[in-house]
Amino acid sequence: RIPAYRVVFTQPSSSAEEVWVVGVSEADAVERACAQLRISEDEFTLEQDEDVLDTWFSSGLFPFSVFGWPEVNTDEFKAFFPTSVLET
Repeated sequence: RIPAYRVVFTQPSSSAEEVWVVGVSEADAVERACAQLRISEDEFTLEQDEDVLDTWFSSGLFPFSVFGWPEVNTDEFKAFFPTSVLET
């Protein structure tokens, strides 16, 4: 999953703007949120983004899966990979 976390304040805020932080772990994201927002850890919770990078990851695997990888000496693999344009 993407290491991005939405800050959910325990007390409703008058600001409609969403606040996001990133971190290598949830604990790191908590520390960053505290520092960035100048609030204590008990004033918010974090919700991790549900996106799993599937679109980007899958599009990178596409040429391998259709052109015979791991055999890279096929005519199709040589003709079409690396691709210059890939739309997902």
